[in-house]
Amino acid sequence: MEKENEIQENKEEIKRKADLLNKRDAEIQKKTEQAKSKDSQNKDLTSQINVLSQNLTKKIEKLKKCVDPNPCNNVSKDTYKIRLPGVSAFEAPCHGTGLMVIQRRMDGSVKFNRNWAEYRDGFGNLTGEFFLGLEKLHLITQSRQHELLIRLGKVDGSTAFAKYDNFRVGSEKDSYLLQSVGNPTGGAGDSLTQHVNMKFSTWDSDNDHYSDNCAEMYSGGWWFDACAKSSLNGWFHKYGNKTNEEKSGIILGSWQDWKWNVSLTFVEMMIRPKH
Repeated sequence: MEKENEIQENKEEIKRKADLLNKRDAEIQKKTEQAKSKDSQNKDLTSQINVLSQNLTKKIEKLKKCVDPNPCNNVSKDTYKIRLPGVSAFEAPCHGTGLMVIQRRMDGSVKFNRNWAEYRDGFGNLTGEFFLGLEKLHLITQSRQHELLIRLGKVDGSTAFAKYDNFRVGSEKDSYLLQSVGNPTGGAGDSLTQHVNMKFSTWDSDNDHYSDNCAEMYSGGWWFDACAKSSLNGWFHKYGNKTNEEKSGIILGSWQDWKWNVSLTFVEMMIRPKH
């Protein structure tokens, strides 16, 4: 009887311990499922964080592009410091209407028959005659659409302007190709559209479509074809005309009735972001 009681007690103890093990197994299983669920939640949260991070990066890039859309807006001085990716900060003259002046001819005080490096980097006096530089024009006009305004003057005091709504210059790799000028307006007519898709040429870098060097013939760098309907960097003739023996002057054929002996005595090229 005693042995039967002992056996019964042992069976009950084994059953109690088995129930306890089953209970612990169930708890372990439950905690394992909870851990899996939390792991899945963590993965979802990580994915959401990555998406938010990517969106934030895109928004930051957009904001960067929106910074200083027109550095010549609301300026109180004649020149303004411009900061662009890929080039050191530089100064440029600003016009009161938000236009940045990129080239000016007025008195012949600065020689424009320059080499490639000088046209690439810019030269002259920002308060007088100067050329801002092709690399700067490339970086500025690639960032957003720009308008180009050309103000012109003759020795007799008459003035006119030509305006284009999509001025864009390529990179040095493409010889600063005149990629676009857009639609022309203004009383001076259109003598620039014909130069679209032309590479820039200087006396030491002949990229034109003529047998001779147009930049040498016209005494200044330009987007020559064979050779030019316009050349605003030509030789300055203070009396507004040239003889056949003299160097070609500053020309915009459509405003000169295509008379190549006429030479302009004032030019100002200006740009600003469209809209």
